Amino acid sequence: MLQGLVLNSIHFGDVTFRPDGVYKSPMEASEHEIYDYVICTNKALDPSALPGTLAPVVTPEVTTIVLIQNGVGSEIYLTEAFSKNTVITCVTWVGAKQDSPGVIEHNNGDQITMGVAWNKNLDRIVEEKKVETFATILRNGGTGVQVDDDIIARRWEKVVWNAAWNSFTALTMLNTQQFLNSSEEAIVISRRLMTEIIDVAKAQGIGLEYKLVDELIDKTLKSHGLVSSMMMDLKNNRPMEVEGILGNPMRAARKFGVATPTLDLAYVLVKAQNWRVTNPSKV
Repeated sequence: MLQGLVLNSIHFGDVTFRPDGVYKSPMEASEHEIYDYVICTNKALDPSALPGTLAPVVTPEVTTIVLIQNGVGSEIYLTEAFSKNTVITCVTWVGAKQDSPGVIEHNNGDQITMGVAWNKNLDRIVEEKKVETFATILRNGGTGVQVDDDIIARRWEKVVWNAAWNSFTALTMLNTQQFLNSSEEAIVISRRLMTEIIDVAKAQGIGLEYKLVDELIDKTLKSHGLVSSMMMDLKNNRPMEVEGILGNPMRAARKFGVATPTLDLAYVLVKAQNWRVTNPSKV
């Protein structure tokens, strides 16, 4: 890490970042500091395991946990495990890639929306102050930040997008334009999956509107063809974010009695591909 991380950004210019410390695990990191904020920007491969992973670096009543990850439901695991800590959850729309180790090409977007995953054990005013403090840190660095009291709805809005395009681009190895042009049924099945995700959100009292499906389809049709992170992970034989993007919505559907046949099928097929990647000796 002596050379640092090189960021070639359309917004921030060419920057080299050299962290104060690099540790192999949260346990090792816990030996050096007490942390005000622990920011999770890693892949959400197993959201249920996150509390155990973070436990060494979380100090009760001190550390605020920040999630900048895909998917839904991770906040539930954290607020249950850390009842005395604020959890900030974020939605970000950003285009970036890493073609070589330590070199990141930032080519589109830099907006982030954040809010508190409200903890009934904590003072709301204290939690609001912590999210505003974190938002100010990012704004001072030049990032566009919006604080939203209904951040869980924003997370579900993004998973409507991710559940469809991550799944279908990974399973077909086609970008969004290629997939949507591949057959007349491609748009039909995309709408069906997006609608099922909204059904699950509504069953929980999360206020999504079905017009979001049309908005996302129109936005995608106007693009030059998007390549999803799940597609790139599968292409490079890396584990995919199956559980956060597909598994947690599917389990929520079962909990609330919502039929999601398209989501169920997408989960099973992507899960099978993930099994192939993570069990190469058995294939």
